[in-house]
Amino acid sequence: MPVERADTYGLMLVSPKMMTLTRGEWHSLSLDIGFTPCYDRADVPIVASVSSILGLVVLKGIYVHPSIHQCDGTIIRIHITNHSRCEEIVVNAGRAIAQVFFISSNEIGLETRVPEHVIVTNDTVLAKDLPSLVIVEPANRDRAVCRPDEMPILHPLSSTNTLPFLVVPLERITKQHRDIFGMVGFNKNSQDNNNGTTYLKKGSLVACIRFTRLANVDYLWL
Repeated sequence: MPVERADTYGLMLVSPKMMTLTRGEWHSLSLDIGFTPCYDRADVPIVASVSSILGLVVLKGIYVHPSIHQCDGTIIRIHITNHSRCEEIVVNAGRAIAQVFFISSNEIGLETRVPEHVIVTNDTVLAKDLPSLVIVEPANRDRAVCRPDEMPILHPLSSTNTLPFLVVPLERITKQHRDIFGMVGFNKNSQDNNNGTTYLKKGSLVACIRFTRLANVDYLWL
């Protein structure tokens, strides 16, 4: 039976077993439950950590490696973010680790507002297969304020060219704090041949913010 797009939008990534995460180490996790592969190759999965879903201003939890962009639906890698105060985090079996959103050119999933453009705040050089932590911000800050029942999801302007994809976790957008931190790297399908690097000038458009309502889930509290 084919996978319906509506069934995979906002799907939770659930840990199939109890595991202890240790700071400074990557942990491989086989997604035996709680995950379905991409609907099709046009989909771009955007992964949001649970701490981001909870809307914490300071990131505290688990970062999900962008290998999930391979759309194979089998193994992901996670680790404790540098922003976390925890040296170890115990994840119980059946607990939600993150939420994945499949974004394509079609309007899908839950109710969303009109996407807002996101720009780079500093000149940045990106190396292929080496994600970099950069700061991006909404081009129109007045309209980029997150409501209590929403989550800001970053997605690329294109899934087929040399523009980078942005992977959350990110900081919640409020009137008091509008900076967004994202792991930025090349799109998996990039045809870039410039010695494996690309240059993003300050003010370059790199993504859009899509403000989306979320379903109630059993979050992993950290």
